[in-house]
This record gives sequence, C-alpha cells and structure tokens, in this order.
Amino acid sequence: MADLTVAAETCVALGATEHQFESFPGRDIALGALTVTRVLPVKGKRLVGPWCFLDRFGPLTFADPSPMDVGAHPHMGLQTVTWLLDGELVHYDSLGYESLLGPGGVNVMTSGAAIAHAERTPAKNSGRLSGVQLWVALPDRDRRMSALFQHV
Repeated sequence: MADLTVAAETCVALGATEHQFESFPGRDIALGALTVTRVLPVKGKRLVGPWCFLDRFGPLTFADPSPMDVGAHPHMGLQTVTWLLDGELVHYDSLGYESLLGPGGVNVMTSGAAIAHAERTPAKNSGRLSGVQLWVALPDRDRRMSALFQHV
C-alpha cells in the first residue's frame, strides 16, 4: 500500500452564520454501458467545499460481462475517492497498481501532477454493482504533487 497521507485542507465557509442543508437533483451521465447519477456539479455550485464531482453508480444487477468499462484516461489536480457498496471493480493505473475492490472497500487516487487509470468490472464477478465516487479538488499547494494510490 502507498503512503497513507491524503492531501486535504480545512474548508471554511466565509461569513456563514449557520449550517445549511441543500438538496440537488441528480442527472444521468452515460459512461459507456454504465449510467451514473451525478449530483455535483450543478449550475451555480461548481464546488461544494472541496468536492467538485459526486457520482452514484448502481445499485444494479447485470448479466452483461462488464457494465463498468471505463478505459484509461488522465486526471490532474484531483483526488478521487471510490467507495464500493456492492460488487467488484478492478482499478489499473500508470503507477503500476492493479487493485480489486470489493464491497465496503475504498480506493483513494491522488492524481497530483498526473496519473492515468482505468476501472472495469472483472471477468469473475457477482453480477452486482453499487458505489459512490467523490472527486476532490486538491488545494493549490498539492496540485502538482506526485501521484499516489491507496487501497483500503
């Protein structure tokens, strides 16, 4: 496992006098054969604290061999937190990591200066898929750090 340091900074709501809860409608985004529900960003709320994307995939059952097949693509200046509630995912990246994520597992990928990765349903699977992916905008001081991957 990589270094357990996660880049983060305190989020301070300037001038806020009370806590406020806001509900945003999700919208469906197609990622190949998989549809995710994206709640962030929304018009007028590009960032909520450090969160720039909030995606929900599933719950779904499938007979198709690979509902999640997101090919290799780059990330820069972000940190993704993938929390798998049910099913299986395999993560591959340009650092050489290959990680099988199972129910309750979490992958934290800090792209920093740059990383490329892919996520796929493994050939041997339960036929179920359910999870959440949060995308964090890294603080300016960490945007060019070396990429990291952590599997918990």
